[in-house]
Amino acid sequence: MELGRIQISEAAGVSTFASRHEAVAAVATDVGQDRLPAGLGRGGGTTTIERLQEGPAWIVAMDGEHDVSTVPDLVQELDEAFDGDAPVVVDLSKVEFMDSAILKVLLSARERALGRRKHSFALVAPPGGFPSRVLGHVGALIPTYPNRPAALAVLVPGGSSEG
Repeated sequence: MELGRIQISEAAGVSTFASRHEAVAAVATDVGQDRLPAGLGRGGGTTTIERLQEGPAWIVAMDGEHDVSTVPDLVQELDEAFDGDAPVVVDLSKVEFMDSAILKVLLSARERALGRRKHSFALVAPPGGFPSRVLGHVGALIPTYPNRPAALAVLVPGGSSEG
């Protein structure tokens, strides 16, 4: 097995896949896993989803490439962030790719936040970045800010000025 070439040698021959994501998914299926290993994005680079507290708000910071394979990790981090009554900010500043599965999770999180209270959920997506372009397709459904301090300033009176 050599994922660098996106070919997997099998006893019966060689399987070739269009992307590393497809190759890893095929291997995961063959070994009985229901999703890709954590930390491996669609392009094979490292992905992270980290939850941290900044003042009274929870920040869910995402890095790398995110698709259906990282949805369970994102949902888990959002669930834990929503357990309290604190505002939640999802920081997409370092996201290089996200697909519709991630967008669906973010839209669901927005609905969940509206059920709690208004102004308790926001996204950070710098203008011109990939997440900003994807979010442009859903209009103003999710409050989006160019940086973390701007999001926190709206959600938390006297919010953080760190970036």
